[in-house]
Order: sequence, then C-alpha cells, then structure tokens
Amino acid sequence: MRSGLSLADYARKAVSENPEVIEALMEFERSKRVPKTTYRKRIDVTVDESILRRFKELCRRQGIPVSRAIERLMIVSLRKQP
Repeated sequence: MRSGLSLADYARKAVSENPEVIEALMEFERSKRVPKTTYRKRIDVTVDESILRRFKELCRRQGIPVSRAIERLMIVSLRKQP
C-alpha cells in the first residue's frame, strides 16, 4: 500500500467508499449466494435512423457496446448539472 495507510485504515476507507460491496459480501456469507451489486434497466428510445447507424459504427470501431457508450454520455451530462 503505497499511500502510507495502515491495513486497518485502508479497510475503513474501502468500507466507507463501497458500502454496497461490503453488504454483498455479508449477504454472501449469510446465504452463500452472490447478490447483484448493480442493476441495469432496459429502455426504449426513438432516434434518427442515420444517426443511430453512424453511432453503432463508431461504437463497433471503439469496441464498446452501444448501451455503454450511451451510459457514459448520460454520466457526462449528469456531471454537468449544477
């Protein structure tokens, strides 16, 4: 651990930054099943066909799924909010 944190400090930081992961580990310990920590939702949208075709091609060249590219654009838009 290059940050100079002790193992205990590092663990406390991890727990405070990722409570959902800790909850998932506790659930696994209890049930021996790994619960989902993130959920995805299918949506329907209507967009211009030529734009969609070009966007799909861009995503194919970059090697990322269209849904992940759209998700990234949504995150950028949300971060711009005041």
